[in-house]
Amino acid sequence: MSRLRLQVGAIVLTMLAFQGICLWALGWVGAPSTASLLTTLAVAVIFTGLSQWVLQPLAHDFATLRALISSGAGEEPAASTAKVAEMAQLYEAVGLLRRRSLELEELERQAQRAVEDAERMRVSFVATMGHDLRGPLNAILGFADLLVMEGEQEVDSSQKQSVAIIRRSAQDLLVLLDQILDWARFEAGRIALEPAEVDLDYLLPIVAHEAEERSDDRGMRVAIDVPAALPALELDAKRMSQALLGLMDHATREAEGPAIELRAVMAEAQGERPAGVLLTVRDPKLQIRQADHDTFFEAFRPSYAPGGKRIAGLGLGPALARVLVRAHGGDVWFESRPDIGTTFSVLLPCSSVSASTRA
Repeated sequence: MSRLRLQVGAIVLTMLAFQGICLWALGWVGAPSTASLLTTLAVAVIFTGLSQWVLQPLAHDFATLRALISSGAGEEPAASTAKVAEMAQLYEAVGLLRRRSLELEELERQAQRAVEDAERMRVSFVATMGHDLRGPLNAILGFADLLVMEGEQEVDSSQKQSVAIIRRSAQDLLVLLDQILDWARFEAGRIALEPAEVDLDYLLPIVAHEAEERSDDRGMRVAIDVPAALPALELDAKRMSQALLGLMDHATREAEGPAIELRAVMAEAQGERPAGVLLTVRDPKLQIRQADHDTFFEAFRPSYAPGGKRIAGLGLGPALARVLVRAHGGDVWFESRPDIGTTFSVLLPCSSVSASTRA
């Protein structure tokens, strides 16, 4: 019953109470005929109100309820049974999907574990084989040096050249092997930096000397330009040397030509690049085609010169260089043009070693 009907009921009860008061008052004054008249009038008014405001709406509500009941009860038993069966099938399908989802999640976890196990085995294999190969290579290098020193008077120039080729090839293999081992350590998350305060006017000459030593008899030279006013940087000297040498890998395997330029300058902030120390390595003989610019720093990806010739001697040097530079909080990029060759740029912030990579 609505709020309006409750109000009407209250009015009816009020009228009944008023009638009772009137009857009592008239009977007390001794006017029975008048009391009978008022009683008849009050009863008529009450029944009229009940019929209009209470009984008719209630009848309407009962009729609506009956129609709803009839509509549900009027369905055929077969239709009702079909609906129940449809709901049961739907519930069974939902349960099947849930079980299938759990099975797929378990298969995904098993596949992930298998991938992780295979990756650990690969890293372990590379590390083990790498250390096993270092021994023979070091022996080759040692005996080549011994042959040159002890046979100085007995070895002619052609034999010396052959020994130099043996030594150089073994040295190149040793460098490549070290790069493979370091890359495996990087993928396993085992490369940790040992930062210390380093002056670039001390570090860069050491890098240049080692690059010339790697070049051996090829005659490659490195020209250094380091201003004295550069601030000292907090970095891992060994790993930063490795990164710079990786950018010179191509030059150290090339025949004699223009000197490699190794420079260091202060760089102001430009766009998203912060201020810091900018190291540049310019290789006049290295040219990289435009199509390989985006993939040059990716591991195990060959790069080509503009004429289509594959660039030899890169190894994993550029890929490791980018990893090590970014571990110091810096960035590396390059520009390659036919008239000037390729210039690698290494930007190191003044506080360059991130806390997450410290040993």
